[in-house]
Amino acid sequence: MTRRLVCVLVVLLCTAGVGVGVGMTAAHPSEPATPEPTDQQSTTVQPILSSTEEVGCVDGICHDDDLEFDEPTNLSEAELDALAARTMARVEYLRDEPFTEEVPVEIQSREEFRQSDVAAPSRSDEDFERWNDQVWRGLFVVGDEQSSGEAIDGTVGEAVNGFYLPGEGQIVLVTPSPDIPTVDEQTLLHEFAHALQDQRHNLTSPQFRGETQDRDLAVDGVLEGEAVYLEYRYEERCASGEWSCFDDPGGSGGSSGELNRGILYTLLQPYSDGPAYVHEILETEGWEGIDERMETPPETTREIIHRQPTEAREVESPPDPTEGWEPYPDQGHNGTETVGEASIFVMLWYQATEYGADTIDPETLHETTHEYEQFNYVSEPSDGWAGDQLVPYQRGDDDGYVWTLEWETRDDVAEFRRAYDAILDAHDSTETDEGVYVLSSGPFSGAYAVETDDTRVRIVHAPTEAGLFELDPSLEPTAFEQSPLDDTAPGFSVAAAIAALLVLAIAARRQYQ
Repeated sequence: MTRRLVCVLVVLLCTAGVGVGVGMTAAHPSEPATPEPTDQQSTTVQPILSSTEEVGCVDGICHDDDLEFDEPTNLSEAELDALAARTMARVEYLRDEPFTEEVPVEIQSREEFRQSDVAAPSRSDEDFERWNDQVWRGLFVVGDEQSSGEAIDGTVGEAVNGFYLPGEGQIVLVTPSPDIPTVDEQTLLHEFAHALQDQRHNLTSPQFRGETQDRDLAVDGVLEGEAVYLEYRYEERCASGEWSCFDDPGGSGGSSGELNRGILYTLLQPYSDGPAYVHEILETEGWEGIDERMETPPETTREIIHRQPTEAREVESPPDPTEGWEPYPDQGHNGTETVGEASIFVMLWYQATEYGADTIDPETLHETTHEYEQFNYVSEPSDGWAGDQLVPYQRGDDDGYVWTLEWETRDDVAEFRRAYDAILDAHDSTETDEGVYVLSSGPFSGAYAVETDDTRVRIVHAPTEAGLFELDPSLEPTAFEQSPLDDTAPGFSVAAAIAALLVLAIAARRQYQ
């Protein structure tokens, strides 16, 4: 995922909304994704703008008007048009900005959406797919049993209730029966928020296309953060009685059978942390501050998570590999990927929930600290991130990667290392005489070397132990007794060597939580 998460998704900007309206913005693509036509019937409406109407009124319907039907189900075309007009007016009112162009709303069936280029884009770039597979394997989210593209497609196809197409200015809602549509009013509001963003800032502009997974998610922290924040403000007016609102009709989402929860919660991070980020900017700078972030979006998920400006530290690239291993210079950022703090948190959470790894308490995800935050992406082993670079390699049918992470302090290194060792342990790793971890079976099988040096951690993965030293010739095995906090030469440290740190690390994490 990267560029992603979507444009590595290949043409998505984001998926799945937060609890309230599950939606997405399609793209950052140079060519906006357009759903392929199918034989299934769809419905399209388009509220009419009038230059004489004040902000908060569209097509003769204002934000605080009541509609002449009681449920957003089995809507006629006229009812759908009225609901779209009122929702559009509510976005204008909440944002205090007018729409300047009309926005058509199309209703698709979920099956039609699954078959579209948005949900399952054609994957003609085999190099990219193979490169991206290594990114998700490095995160221990998608293993050898499935390609990352298939896992992303399955998750997106099941999780999305609606999306907006930048450049085309069109909203698409996904519903079980497009001829008698059921519409979630909040999803519709979310997508109209993106339409207004597009009219004011042009979402196809270069600043909305991140070169890395981390930067893409950070950009989405502003885009999705604003849209979900408006959903929260909508809910507040509904709860106070200021607006008459429809309840969530339910039933619009697909089966969760194909969802990969690691991918899903990675994609959800901007929807969760973004609203709190937007709220705090509004408190100090007003909407002008949000407009400034639109022109110059944040670059790291760390900034969105902690709501503080941050700049990633430069990461030292690994030495050139030997024995025929080759990078992917045309993929990612010169062949590299930066996954960032949010993706590292999800790796730790996913391994705890799916494989029982002693990384973090799975309930950490739900221990929120802000009224406009739905999930918590802060943990002791992922906090302190200062930069990372994951470099996938190939040699014939073999795949491998070198992942270098920078941390703020050596204590951060120790905590991350403890959690990463817990992941390897959960997959029944064994150690060789040189301190290499070998996973003999399972979706993440192969050899792993974990090297620590001051504030740096370097993880190398290859199919065989010998491949590790080919991918990173600078690796040097060390004695078992060496600790990752030892001041002697860097090298592999085994689980037994850091056992003394385990109790302190767990206690620190519990105190932090």
